[in-house]
Amino acid sequence: MEQLKITFISGLQEVVLGEISKCTPLKGKIFLSERNDDSLFFNFDMSIESDIDENISDIGEEISTIDTEIYAGLLSLKSVMNVFLVQRGEKLHPLHINNHKSILGDMVETVLRLEKEKMASKEKSAFKTFKLRCAGSDSPEVQSIQRYISETFKLQAIQIAGTNSGIASAEAGNLSLGVDLDMYIHRPDALWEVGVRLTPRPLSVRDYKIEHIKGGINPTVAYAMNTMAFSHILTRTPSLSSPHPLDHNTHANLSYLNICSGSATLLIEARLQFATADASMSGHFLGFDIDKKTNSQAIHNIQNAGLIRDIQIKTADLLDKPNFGNERALFDVITSDLPFGMQVGKGDDLDKLYKTLVEYATEKLKEDGVLVVYTTEVETLGKALRGSAFTIEKAVSLKLTTSVGSIIQPKIFVCSKKAD
Repeated sequence: MEQLKITFISGLQEVVLGEISKCTPLKGKIFLSERNDDSLFFNFDMSIESDIDENISDIGEEISTIDTEIYAGLLSLKSVMNVFLVQRGEKLHPLHINNHKSILGDMVETVLRLEKEKMASKEKSAFKTFKLRCAGSDSPEVQSIQRYISETFKLQAIQIAGTNSGIASAEAGNLSLGVDLDMYIHRPDALWEVGVRLTPRPLSVRDYKIEHIKGGINPTVAYAMNTMAFSHILTRTPSLSSPHPLDHNTHANLSYLNICSGSATLLIEARLQFATADASMSGHFLGFDIDKKTNSQAIHNIQNAGLIRDIQIKTADLLDKPNFGNERALFDVITSDLPFGMQVGKGDDLDKLYKTLVEYATEKLKEDGVLVVYTTEVETLGKALRGSAFTIEKAVSLKLTTSVGSIIQPKIFVCSKKAD
């Protein structure tokens, strides 16, 4: 039985489920069957015993696999890392797959068909290379499966260091960036699992991001931070209604400040979330960073996203507590992906930076606004917040793999001003 496996950064399950529940093409089409820290499994058949979430699944038409509507809905998701078409079973080990190659072949054919339909047959397929991640990749069985995929689908097998395991979690997004058709066979528990990624790149890769900055925020984390920020804003304005509450005219003037804006990922994700239906409802999106080169790179990303008229980037030092035009200007939302210790240097510098951020946000945030901060320096931020005007509304712990393969455990803090 084919299923969908959606992977994400550990800690963001609530955001992922929320986005899926609001995705119209997926309603009544896929049904939640299993939850893990960094992945969700969905069935296509409501009659199968499932861990159903009423907010996600409505009884609807039964289907056996992915149709074009489901595919379009999956491609629209911004909070997830990867989407795989999978099968699970006791016998789905490499030897069995080698003897029954059509099991994997049919899944590959489905993925290539969906991509071809999306391209309307006008362009060449984006799938040119493939990688089969599987323990024992040098075994005759795995080599035979690879030859079958290469010869049947005219794809080139490539080797990427560190991808021979069957890892299929959100962390695999970093490991498989250099391959188009990403496949795996592994045994995470009692059952074997075979999967084929639906897209030539992880969904977490953004087309607008042509400039990458070391230590830059993952776009799915940026999406999550903005989701939490906008959720807070909507609670203070409950009259705004779905499906596009932030496109409402009454909220066209929302003001958003991104401190230490880096490659502008938070700003771009926020602007795209804020108003997708009408570009005239742009709000006010401003970011600043101390480094001129970084700001130049950010502007390239903003231009590539088509948002150069909507987002401003300034060069300024947070320690100077800058004003931009009007010193009385206040913001509905302030966000920051704060530098980590290794990026700043001495602990004293970090303490001063975080303390200044809290003081600056106190001055620049509206009384009913929201401050959302992302950092690994939990104790340093906690010390800066103690005795301040802020209270922590929510703290979300994440676990993710960096581009160099190390594990970091940052947190997202959602803060509001204390009531007088």
